[in-house]
Amino acid sequence: MTRIRVEPVGLDKNPQVNQLLEGLGLGRLEDAEVTSYRGRNDNWAGVTTSGRSVFVKQILGESGDIQKRIHHLAAFAALIQTQPPKHFATPQLLGYDLNHRIVVHEHLADTVSGSELAADEKFTEELATRCGRAFAELHTIPVEPYQADSGASPFPPKDDLKAIPGSGYANLSAGAIEAWALLHSDTAVAEAISDLADEARRYRSPVHADLRIDQIMVDSQDEMYVIDWEEFRLSDPARDIGAFAGEWLFKAINNIPSQISKHHSEQAEYQATDQEIVENGTAELDRLRPLIAAFWVGYTTANPAAGEELAVRSVRWAGWHMFDRMLAIADQSGRLPAASRAAAGIGRNALLFPEQFTTTLGLDAA
Repeated sequence: MTRIRVEPVGLDKNPQVNQLLEGLGLGRLEDAEVTSYRGRNDNWAGVTTSGRSVFVKQILGESGDIQKRIHHLAAFAALIQTQPPKHFATPQLLGYDLNHRIVVHEHLADTVSGSELAADEKFTEELATRCGRAFAELHTIPVEPYQADSGASPFPPKDDLKAIPGSGYANLSAGAIEAWALLHSDTAVAEAISDLADEARRYRSPVHADLRIDQIMVDSQDEMYVIDWEEFRLSDPARDIGAFAGEWLFKAINNIPSQISKHHSEQAEYQATDQEIVENGTAELDRLRPLIAAFWVGYTTANPAAGEELAVRSVRWAGWHMFDRMLAIADQSGRLPAASRAAAGIGRNALLFPEQFTTTLGLDAA
């Protein structure tokens, strides 16, 4: 399987792309030779007229926020130039245009993403262990304060936990309105997420800060890459660990309907009982937990200083990840899916009672 491709936006509509490429001495991209990958940002991938394989992305969003994100990925590129990581690679940053919000990286053409591997049941425990070593290495790279942003992260969105501005509310989908209503009605969860964001600023480890398994890539030579460093900053390493664990927890929850359907394939209108939902969710988490445990083994082996306190904080971040994924899905939905509501319920418990979930999530393996 290769990364999912779509029809790219015509380069004639974005002349700044080739202007930047030529300014960097990389040649030009031609429409006939360009492809694009599915994502929220316009992007172009291909070989330029000078023979350079490039991936170009034009980032969408507010100008000030985008410029910060570009500075973040440039800061990460500068850091690993002086301290190249041993346990993971990342595509080389070739240049960027702040005014037009365009970033150019080398193109990872012959790769498959972690999410695609997971869909094919090919994300192995060995790969999870490698991921653990990679992030332990990232989190322990010596960094001076001037080398990375240590300010507040936009995630979790603290202000939105209190209220959504009128201008923003008008652009929300019906599903997103349901999701935010769920958060706004649960004061304990809103306070727990806000506290998590505040506490993260006390830590000064270099972190990815927006990790999902589709940002882990593996090429045909089994080289592992980590991509999308736009939120790179100094923060709590637990947010990366929790995001990795949260990805598999969320996947387990979302697999419940398909697992129930397999057991009742001849009953199109079958309504599962609460017991069946719990049993299938437990079975799915049991099946996927070894991947989280393998990550934790890799992490703690590479960073022996990691211990129970970090594991507990990571569970809290896994709890936030449930809400983060819920909001992302709801933003594209006419209603809040039942699986997302279930994820929010589990996320609530992880946020409020994290000590009870380290074993459940496999974050106690030695």
